[in-house]
Amino acid sequence: MHLRLVHASAANRFMRDILEAIAFEARALGAHAEVVDDEFDPDPSAVHVIVPHEFFAVTEPADWPSRATLARTIALTVEHPGTPWFETSTIQSRRCGAVMEINADALTELARRNIDALPFQIGYTAHWDHWHARQVERDVDILYMGSTDDRRDAMLAEAGRWWSDIRARLLIPTVAPKPGEAPDSITGVGKYELLARSRLLVNAHRLDSRCLEWVRVIEAMSNGCVVLSEHSSDAAPLVPGEHFVSARLETLGLIARGMVADDAELNRLRRNAYQFVRSELPMRPSVEAMLTLAADLVRTRRTVPPVHHVPEPPRPGLRTASWPTTITQIDIIGGAVRRIEQRLRRLDATVHAMSRGEAIDGAVEEVLRTPATQVSTPRVSVITANHQHRREVTEALASIAACAGPAIELLVQDDASTDGSVDAISEFLQQRPWLPARVFAASANRGASATRNHLLQHARGEFVFVLDADNGVYPDILRQLVDALDADPDAAFAYAPIAVRRGNEFTRLVSARPWLPDQLRHGNYIDAMALVRTSVLREFGGWDPEMDGWEDFHLWARMAEAGLHAAFVPQVLSWYRTSSHSLSVQVSVDAVGMWSRIRAAAPTVMHE
Repeated sequence: MHLRLVHASAANRFMRDILEAIAFEARALGAHAEVVDDEFDPDPSAVHVIVPHEFFAVTEPADWPSRATLARTIALTVEHPGTPWFETSTIQSRRCGAVMEINADALTELARRNIDALPFQIGYTAHWDHWHARQVERDVDILYMGSTDDRRDAMLAEAGRWWSDIRARLLIPTVAPKPGEAPDSITGVGKYELLARSRLLVNAHRLDSRCLEWVRVIEAMSNGCVVLSEHSSDAAPLVPGEHFVSARLETLGLIARGMVADDAELNRLRRNAYQFVRSELPMRPSVEAMLTLAADLVRTRRTVPPVHHVPEPPRPGLRTASWPTTITQIDIIGGAVRRIEQRLRRLDATVHAMSRGEAIDGAVEEVLRTPATQVSTPRVSVITANHQHRREVTEALASIAACAGPAIELLVQDDASTDGSVDAISEFLQQRPWLPARVFAASANRGASATRNHLLQHARGEFVFVLDADNGVYPDILRQLVDALDADPDAAFAYAPIAVRRGNEFTRLVSARPWLPDQLRHGNYIDAMALVRTSVLREFGGWDPEMDGWEDFHLWARMAEAGLHAAFVPQVLSWYRTSSHSLSVQVSVDAVGMWSRIRAAAPTVMHE
C-alpha cells in the first residue's frame, strides 16, 4: 500500500506543512508515503489524502481524479463549524471514500450530518521540532501569525501600545490562497525556525470560532514557543495555566506584555508544554490509524457519489484591479468639483498674497524657531502639516518629542487654520526649547501636498518622517524605522502597521502588509506615516499637489514603477485617529480621474 498525500499547488502552502508531517510519521512507521502536488496515482494499491475544501475549490473539475481513485481517497478535514470553509469542506468530503477530522467540534457536527469521520489528533512530530530543547537565543518577544480578521485586527491595534518597546513580529496575511512563500505568510522550515526563535505566540480565533487553532499551537509548543491564546472550548487535554495561558481577546495584549517580562514563568510553561506534547500528545497514533484506514480502502471497495451529485465548491476568484472601468455622471461631476476646488484654492492663495503685498508663491512665513535648532544635527526631519487640528496637533507633537533614538528636527507648517492652531503649536514648542523645531504659517490654504513640499525644502535630515497633525507615534518608532533603512540601504522608505483609533477605542490596522507592489493595483494600503530617504523624496519631486487625497498612493506607485522597494517593520509603532474631519474620511470625489493619473504614472505596476 502506497500513501500519497496530494496538495493542490494553487492552495495554501500551509496545508502542505500538515501533509508533510503526516508523511514523515507514516514513513517512520514503515509505510511508503510521499507528498505530491496535484497528481493522483491510478494504481489500485495507492491511497490518497487530500484537504477537500482546498483541493476541490482551486482545482478544475477536469483535473479531479476518477470516482475509483476518489473511493481510495481520505478527506482530511481541518475547518471549524460556523465558517464558510467548514461548509465547503463538509460537502466536498462526500466525494471521498473516507473522512478524518482534526477538530472535536467538527467531528460532532459531521456526525450530526450523518458523515462518518474518524478523529485525527494534531500532535507532536519531530518533523515540526526545530528546537529539540536546546539553549537558543529567542530574539522575538511576541509572535503573531493569523490572517486578517476584524476582531483579530482590533485586538492587535489595541495591543500595539503595550508591545511597541519590545521585539514583536506580526504576520497578518489576507484570507486569499497563498500557494507560495510571502513576506507575511511563512511556512515550512522558515516557520518552524521562527517559532524556535520566539518567546511567546499570541493566538486569537478567526471569525466566530471559539476553538483552539491546534496546528498553530502544537507547532509552537514543539519549538518551545509559549502560547497565549484566546479562551477555547476544546483545549483539552492541554491545561490552561499548565501548558499555555488562556485569556479574553481584549486582554491578550496587556497579558502578553506581562508574560514576556517573566522569564521564569515562560520557562516553566515552555518546559511543561514541550514535555506534554512529546509524551502525551504525539501525532503518530493518528497517522497509524490513517494507515489502517488506508489499508481498508485498498481491501474494501467503497462507493462514492457521481461528481454531479455533489455541487461544485465556490472558487476563490482572481482579484481584479480596483480602478473604475466605467464613467458615470457622478464621476463627471466629481472631476469638475475637484478642479473647481483646486482653482478656488489657488485663487484664495493669490488674493491673500496680494492683500499682504507678498509674492504670489511666497505667502508662507516662519513664525518660530526654537533655540536648539541652531546647534542640532538631525538625522530625521519630522514634517507635520496642520489644518484645523488645534486640539490634536499638540498631542501628535508630544508623541514625537518623546521618541528615543536618532536626532530629530521638527518642521511644522500650519495651512491657514482659523482655530488658533498656530498659537497652540507655538506655545507647545516654546515650553520645549530643547526640541529642535521650526514653525511656518501659510496665509492661504494650500493643501497637504504643497505644505509637505515646502517643509521638504527645509529638511536637513537624511530621512523625512511624515506625521499628520491628528496622528501619534510610540517612542520607539524612529529608532526601528531608521534601523530598518540602515539594514537595507537600497530601500527607499520604511513603514510599520498603524493602529486606527476612534476616540479611545482601537478598531483596526492600516499599513499592515509588507511591500507588495502588485497590491497597489487594488488601492493604496500604505499610509503617509512612513520614514522616507530625503534624497529619494527630492528626486521624485515630493508629493503632487494635483493629487491631494491620493498623494501618498501616487508617490508609492511612482516609486514601485521605478523599481524601488520599502522596508517593512512588522509591529505596531503608531496610531491613526479617525474623526469627522480627519483626512481618512474625506473620500475623493474624483476616483476615475485620480486612478487615471496613477495608472499613467505607473503603467507597469498597474498592468491590466
